[in-house]
Amino acid sequence: MRRYLPWDHPWKEFAAWSKTFGPLIYLYAFGRDILIVNEASATIDLLETKSALYARRPTWSMVALTGRKDNIAFMDYNERQAEGPSAPSRCS
Repeated sequence: MRRYLPWDHPWKEFAAWSKTFGPLIYLYAFGRDILIVNEASATIDLLETKSALYARRPTWSMVALTGRKDNIAFMDYNERQAEGPSAPSRCS
């Protein structure tokens, strides 16, 4: 079944779709992946409870080849980042 993205008041159409398809609706439109979340509890679950699962950065082979994989800009989210900056590096 082919559906079209609504241009006028899209939230109304998304609410109607959620009654048919559920609270999470995945679309591929305009060359992008789109996830429509129509339920507050699903949003909290995705963004707060399971955020560590989705907080991944892309892997770049050149980063590993140049020895920069331990650079914080290229690291995945981990315990070291969760703790925050160490005491000597904090600005006063």
